[in-house]
Amino acid sequence: MYEERLQRAHTLLKDAHIGSPVAFRLLRKVRLRVRPPHFRPFLVNILGYGVLFSLMWALYGLFEWQGDPWTAYVLRSVVRGFSLGTLLALIFQLSRWTHNLPRWDQLQ
Repeated sequence: MYEERLQRAHTLLKDAHIGSPVAFRLLRKVRLRVRPPHFRPFLVNILGYGVLFSLMWALYGLFEWQGDPWTAYVLRSVVRGFSLGTLLALIFQLSRWTHNLPRWDQLQ
């Protein structure tokens, strides 16, 4: 079922001239069953990208630590990460609507 839906999703994305992000192709190469971001729920995209970018921002911030309290540092990383995650989720959602892509459960 997953493979058929994934194949249909890739066909729809290719017809709309949309590529699947490299990270998702790499995750599928290691046998993880992830959907393309256009077919993931909006909140799942926010959480996924929010956590990812919060961690990346926190690692980046370690190199530029200026003695701020750690709570402010963590809060800044979370706010920036989830802001970027929300922006990316919104971009994928708008792209899905623009190209009239169905939801994952509607793929046949």
